[in-house]
Amino acid sequence: MESKDATSLPVPLAISLLKNADGQIDLNVPLSGDLNDPEFSFSVAFFEVLGNLIMKVITSPFKVLGAMFGGGEDLGFVNFEYGSDVIPDKEIQKIDKLIEILEKKKELKLEIEGTYDKIADGDALRNKAYDTLLKSKKMKSLAAKGTPVLSPETLTLLPEERQAAVLAAYELAAFPKPREEDGKEKQISIEEKEKLLLTHVDINERHLKELAITRAENIKHYILSAGKVVATRIFLLNPEEAEQSPDKEQSGRVIFSIK
Repeated sequence: MESKDATSLPVPLAISLLKNADGQIDLNVPLSGDLNDPEFSFSVAFFEVLGNLIMKVITSPFKVLGAMFGGGEDLGFVNFEYGSDVIPDKEIQKIDKLIEILEKKKELKLEIEGTYDKIADGDALRNKAYDTLLKSKKMKSLAAKGTPVLSPETLTLLPEERQAAVLAAYELAAFPKPREEDGKEKQISIEEKEKLLLTHVDINERHLKELAITRAENIKHYILSAGKVVATRIFLLNPEEAEQSPDKEQSGRVIFSIK
């Protein structure tokens, strides 16, 4: 309500999160104080505790939703393999639970933020691009014969094919080649040629942001494909670089927030 004494806390969102399927809110709000103290006020103590509760609900909405519907705080994100925008099968159940929650709590809106790991995602994208480079000639050859390859990952190069591909790619590469003192091109091993080719695969921030955006878009598409949540309740946020975490098992991640 419009009042100088009104709270600035996002009460409507807290109410939406706390209501059960019957539209009821059941809270256990413990209070402590000395009733003999003339300065003790039940209402002040109650609203102070209630305010703290609302802040906990707002800052950890998926903990509340997980307690109601199952799934826990892990509902707040989806992990991807580094360099990949394909939703892993093991994460689908988590998104299905999120769809169930959004279907039952129609007043809630979902924000989806794709993130990227500058180093790990960058290395994975660079390796994939290099793999595609080596397989490109064979893919074109198979396509010309009427056997198109849908993805480089499904194509295998024999050892001799891979060696030939490396040599051909190195020959065509535009980066400066190592030279002898007399200016002639230096003869280096195939392993060194591969290292130079891989190092010069251009993966920049634009590629990383596109990866993060596509991850978020794929999740949005999956949610909408269920036909239970309207598009006006799903919002895509700008992609961000992932915060460094001591959790070495953490992979590429899309983060959810509730509004």
